[in-house]
Amino acid sequence: MSKLARSRKFWNCLSKEFKLFIIIILLVSIFFRFVNINKKYYWIDETVTSLRISGYLKEEVNRQVFTGSQISVRELARYQTINSEKNIFDTVKGLAKEEAQLPPLYFILVRLWTQLFGNSIAVTRSLSAFISLLAFPCVYWLCLELFNSPLIGVVAVMLVAVSPFQVLYAQEARMYSLWSVQILLTSAVFLRAIRLNTKFSWFFYSLSIVLGLYTHLLSILVAIAQGIYLVIIEKFRVSKK
Repeated sequence: MSKLARSRKFWNCLSKEFKLFIIIILLVSIFFRFVNINKKYYWIDETVTSLRISGYLKEEVNRQVFTGSQISVRELARYQTINSEKNIFDTVKGLAKEEAQLPPLYFILVRLWTQLFGNSIAVTRSLSAFISLLAFPCVYWLCLELFNSPLIGVVAVMLVAVSPFQVLYAQEARMYSLWSVQILLTSAVFLRAIRLNTKFSWFFYSLSIVLGLYTHLLSILVAIAQGIYLVIIEKFRVSKK
């Protein structure tokens, strides 16, 4: 029986009360990811995100703002919002020049997101909130690959849904929600590739690793850990896998 068919059978066997409980947990978790998203303190790392998507460099801000003269909020806001003077390539160049430790994927996504929906704090943060919802299917898939148990997958989804840690990062204009999803995804894809051992499954895993490295450089540690796991289960032999 396929994992999808097993999941459908499991869901059909659940009582109405338990189904309602799961739905309530998910709805509450979604609510807390978006409620008051524009009222939390916009801390320094988030202002750096806004600076990056504006396309300006820190040295430009220092040269044009810290002149000893008084400037208005509107003048300062140009370094925190998208403008016609800079484009997405300036965002990437700014990261490469001043914060090379930060891969560009998240910042490109959030710049495109704010171009579509506006420059408000709520909009900037909402991308992380929406991305965080992808953790639900990813952790469920990972549990199916690990334990082949829909029940464990459902419990894991509910734990991730109400995790204060996950909710906190879902409301920040930083890359951590995307990174969490990527780690869950690449782990599930990795186990699937081991199970199927096809060229397509390993290619898909390779793409997930690339996604991780363009999200956060510490994703290399995840790849190393997965490599060690593969070596161990292959009993330290050189194999096709």
